[in-house]
Amino acid sequence: MLGTMCVMTRTSSRFESAYTHSRIFEGSGESDVLRLLFGQLPSSVTGPASPEQASDSFPVSPHYACALADLARQRGFDGYLLNVECRLRGGPEQTRALTTWIGLLRHHLKTEIGDHAEVIWYDSIVYTGALAWQDRLNNHNLVFHPPSTGFFTNYSVGAAGIST
Repeated sequence: MLGTMCVMTRTSSRFESAYTHSRIFEGSGESDVLRLLFGQLPSSVTGPASPEQASDSFPVSPHYACALADLARQRGFDGYLLNVECRLRGGPEQTRALTTWIGLLRHHLKTEIGDHAEVIWYDSIVYTGALAWQDRLNNHNLVFHPPSTGFFTNYSVGAAGIST
């Protein structure tokens, strides 16, 4: 796998095209998204913390944003496609934290690899935290656009969903 990634990185560089890596969180991936945003979830004497216990009172952690930016620099790719296809039960508070974290990732990528860094957001969840593909950029998913460098709409959009 690493050999294939090196060949793809060299080839994309030769043709001056961006090469991004995907971070996909699906199904029961909410706890992984929360770990990305807040760091390792704390545990207690009564057992591990559950995603319901995470709230906007937790500060967003730059740990994984820094680690992913460093990985991009080390491996020679230009950024990430972020695909969060799992519901965030914390609702708008957690989506606000996610948009803050996307901004952190963008900042650290630009610091590590330069202004050409890419953070592409995939159309999957909306500002309420619900998993609801919109097939276009609209008021339900717009919050994810400003901190990213691009928007990748759901690939089921048809000609009727595209206006000129």
